[in-house]
Amino acid sequence: MTYPVSFLMLGHQARAFSETAKTSLRGVTRMTGPRGLFFAISAALPVSVCAAATLHVPSEYPTIDAGIVAAQVGDTVLVAPGVYTGTGNKSLSFYGKDIVLKSEAGPEQTIIDVEANFRAPGRGILIDGGESEACVLDGFTIQNGFMSTQPDLAPSSDLHDLSAGGFKVNLLSRPTIKNMIVRNCHSQFTGGGVSIEIQSAPTLINVRIIGCSSETQGGGISIESGSYPVVQGCAFTGNRALIGGGMSCDSSPFSGPIPQIIDCTVAGNYARDNGGGIFCAAFSKTTFERMAVDGNCSGVAGGDIWIEPIAEATFQCSVIDSSGVDIDPDGVVDFSKDNVLDVPPGFCDPDTCTASPSTAGDYGVSEDSPCLARNSPCGARIGGIGRGACAPVSPVVETSWGKLKDILGRPGK
Repeated sequence: MTYPVSFLMLGHQARAFSETAKTSLRGVTRMTGPRGLFFAISAALPVSVCAAATLHVPSEYPTIDAGIVAAQVGDTVLVAPGVYTGTGNKSLSFYGKDIVLKSEAGPEQTIIDVEANFRAPGRGILIDGGESEACVLDGFTIQNGFMSTQPDLAPSSDLHDLSAGGFKVNLLSRPTIKNMIVRNCHSQFTGGGVSIEIQSAPTLINVRIIGCSSETQGGGISIESGSYPVVQGCAFTGNRALIGGGMSCDSSPFSGPIPQIIDCTVAGNYARDNGGGIFCAAFSKTTFERMAVDGNCSGVAGGDIWIEPIAEATFQCSVIDSSGVDIDPDGVVDFSKDNVLDVPPGFCDPDTCTASPSTAGDYGVSEDSPCLARNSPCGARIGGIGRGACAPVSPVVETSWGKLKDILGRPGK
């Protein structure tokens, strides 16, 4: 009599057994168990593991990279609070694996400090192995990344590209990236903080890119080469570049999906040329929804937004200073009727755009801001930050002492 065998094992022991069993059991026709029972095993029978593992850094694995290398598809690499520096904690890769890299306590308490500079370039994280939405990066600050245009000075692992001091998504990858802070990162090419390239389609949620810079385009973020991310609930403040101080949209999908920028704040950024806040390059197509774009500036044109020839940009339910919008005669911009133009968003304490790259400034909004859901024209929050710790902006109303006594009550009442 024969009985099917199933293996129910957990963790790394199961994984190790799985790999060896596939080899050692191949070709075995039967095994004799206790009491003379025969267990038939097919030569093609796969050994499956049901439970994903959680790998702890640094208690089990000394560096973040060590945890990622040990992880298998579906696993979570969980990182304890702290500042992570040095080899194994920068220039990280997911190695094409759909795993979760997550902090225990959020970005304020879990920092990847790249400690890079012109002569020692490096970035925080590169995701370029075709990872899917199941690849998740969650809850870190990445700071002090620097990608140099001097390949003779760059480490061999970084020779293939020179953009994005914070993190880069490349080569058709589609990860989910959320609850991140990228600050004080620089590139001497594109995307000072973040670069999304070559038909990649990541989802970015609650990512703040602050005080970053690039020598060409996209001081905060650069979206390029047919990529079509969804960027939602994010903020780009105090960034600087030649064009597109906060954001450069240079993706030209002639068919198929286009980039979607939703519920984001773009403020306090500077471009030496055009597009202090947002730069939409020629032939690009981008949809913007619930955007707060104000207080950016540039050295030439388009202090807040610049639309190049044959570029198309659609803005829906957004708060925008129209005086800072410049459109090439062959560019197309569509402002839907529910946009709020030329009304200040009510930032609590914005920094001046010319101070960028800067991490200063409070870009939360006052309680009477049109960016709050109860005041917005579409009944939903506008911008990526929300209510700040500041007083409402109340207008000064002229009155008289007699009227004040009527309002406050006369003596004896």
